[in-house]
Amino acid sequence: MQIPYQTIFPDAHEPVMIVSLARKLGKIPKGEYAFLELYCTEAGCDCRRVCIMVLKGTDTKAVINFGFHPDEELPGPFLNDMSRQSAAAGDLLNYFVDQVNDNPDWVKGMHERYRKVRAKIDGRKYRGKPFPLPGSVVRSIRQPPPMDDLLREFSRLVGGAGPAGLEHENVDAKPPVSVAELVERLSREHARTVASMDEWDAMVRTNFLREPRRVEELTELLPRIIPRNGREEERLMTALQLLRTVLDLMRHELECQRPGAGMRFQQLQASLARNVYAPSGDLALSSQVTRVLLETRVEILPLLREASQAQLFKLGDSSTPSRIPTIGPSLGTLLRKSGCRSPFEGVDNLLDLLLLLDPEIQIGLFGELLNSGDSFVRDTAALMIFHPTKEVREGVAALLASGTVREITSETLRRLIISRNWFPAGMRKQLDEVISAARRGGVVCARLTTPPDSVIKASTLDGAGAQSFFIVCSDKKRKTVANILWKQGGGVIDSFVSQPNKRELESIFAGMPNMIFLETAPEYLDLTVNHALAVGIARERPPHLGLLQVAEAVGSDRWKAEFLDPVVELAALREELELTAPHLLTPEERGRSLSASSMWPENELFADTWFEDDVAVDEVILRLSKGKRRVKEVLLEQGVLKEVLEPRRGEWLERLTLATLWLRAALEPPVPWRRMFHAAEALAQGKPLQEHPLMDAIAEVTVALAQGRAAARGKNG
Repeated sequence: MQIPYQTIFPDAHEPVMIVSLARKLGKIPKGEYAFLELYCTEAGCDCRRVCIMVLKGTDTKAVINFGFHPDEELPGPFLNDMSRQSAAAGDLLNYFVDQVNDNPDWVKGMHERYRKVRAKIDGRKYRGKPFPLPGSVVRSIRQPPPMDDLLREFSRLVGGAGPAGLEHENVDAKPPVSVAELVERLSREHARTVASMDEWDAMVRTNFLREPRRVEELTELLPRIIPRNGREEERLMTALQLLRTVLDLMRHELECQRPGAGMRFQQLQASLARNVYAPSGDLALSSQVTRVLLETRVEILPLLREASQAQLFKLGDSSTPSRIPTIGPSLGTLLRKSGCRSPFEGVDNLLDLLLLLDPEIQIGLFGELLNSGDSFVRDTAALMIFHPTKEVREGVAALLASGTVREITSETLRRLIISRNWFPAGMRKQLDEVISAARRGGVVCARLTTPPDSVIKASTLDGAGAQSFFIVCSDKKRKTVANILWKQGGGVIDSFVSQPNKRELESIFAGMPNMIFLETAPEYLDLTVNHALAVGIARERPPHLGLLQVAEAVGSDRWKAEFLDPVVELAALREELELTAPHLLTPEERGRSLSASSMWPENELFADTWFEDDVAVDEVILRLSKGKRRVKEVLLEQGVLKEVLEPRRGEWLERLTLATLWLRAALEPPVPWRRMFHAAEALAQGKPLQEHPLMDAIAEVTVALAQGRAAARGKNG
């Protein structure tokens, strides 16, 4: 694996190369950049290379591969295609090459640091052949190697050298590493956490999305991994993680309407139907795969439902799907014996088993559970009003309101009161009938937890319109961590509650700097969750069940579906400024704020993903570039502004308004909230996008990334 030099030698005083730019250089914004050196720590390796991560603050702007000898394997320098690169990455690579050629002492220092790393890892003095004399060779940018070479190198770094002789054979002369070999390598201790998420996603995209046969190979491998010991369990978890990433990436491609995405998605589900949900398939594995399907929020196609149903009927006593299956003991008995600590865990277990059955069959099964004499079983079944399938959740709500099932418990009464406003009018009416009937029957509502002391951290809204909240609640005995993830156009899409130990808690927050989380006020959380709930109702998407668990953990019964109106919010903010700081509303201040916003996508981590990347962008770039050897970027940017961003003005207005409120509620905002206010208000007032500096910058980044995608497609055929 590749590790920063300062991590390998924590007590060393070797300086990190820092470059400070007083003005913009090409696409490199002014500011301070650190060139962090990462070295390979595999025993016995003598790759004679270094990986350079160019950081601006905590944000990675470029990842550069650099070999010390221009005639050796993968010499570079080149941008690593398996890492996410910013729009400025190409110019940073040029800058790095100039520095290497003009600064022999830096190259000499890298040689020395490489020798020290090898000596520490191998336990002996480095005895490799001499490096070229610094300054004796003029280096130039090389084309990145084929992705197969990078994938092979990535596999070696995260999982060992692989089969003997692999490094010395021609790539075209040897078949690619099999999926079984890849899973074996990646499943070794800590392998799945070695690479960044960007590198992991790039590896999966290259190895699976561009190679459909490998998806089939992965689904064929899953039932062959029998977890009889910890080692095999690790392999299975790795294979499921690969499947999870494949599904996530496919869902993104479907959302972006990439060509062929629908066919690839159908082929994957057909492959799962054949290999995992076969009649003789393992029910435990099917449940684990169903959990992956549920958590990745993909659409379940009929062919997969039919295969799952046939598998369950084969295991039960029913020969046709006209009867509700009986699988050994009753579902209530299985649920009680499964060791669930709460009805929320019970729902997870039931969905893993039953999610893919026909809705009518599921409603019948949940009706039986609602009549159980076991209150825990009834509490679990009542939570199926959050079922991912509309027909099922409406069916369960109708059963609860019908009077034909047992009376709800005090716990379920409290949960219905908390969540009744999270559902469409029809379901809300039915839930109100259940609540009224319970009260008439003398059911006493269970008390809600007293709100504990808590710290709320909120991420920015990213370029896809997603935002995450982490709430850390403390009492004398333990800490509870709650998470809420919502998305524009999707509502509350994920949420969970956990009680981590100190190390796990540190691990949770260790990844936050890459997403920029700011401590925020409860009022901002409430406003955003209310809006997300309203979005979910409008799109007929239920809130994630975990939101109810979060509400109970933080003692909140105040969330209800209520749209945020950007125009109304901005008017209120303007009124506040008119009363408290009218000088911040002058045309001069507005101009300064808009001018400053042009640098946010490159300079500020909160705007790092503010760009568009779907098929509409690709179509604009392709049409404007067709038949031309070279087209000016400014023309492409104008096309994106007019044909992509203008139709989405409302989405960006909502995003910038929420970002304004996010900055206003933050204890330590990275930029003054009034500057975001001016950017949002200009959108609301209809300012032409080509005259809006922030939107113009977003178009610039969008074009740069689209051109990078096109170049990558060209290299890979």
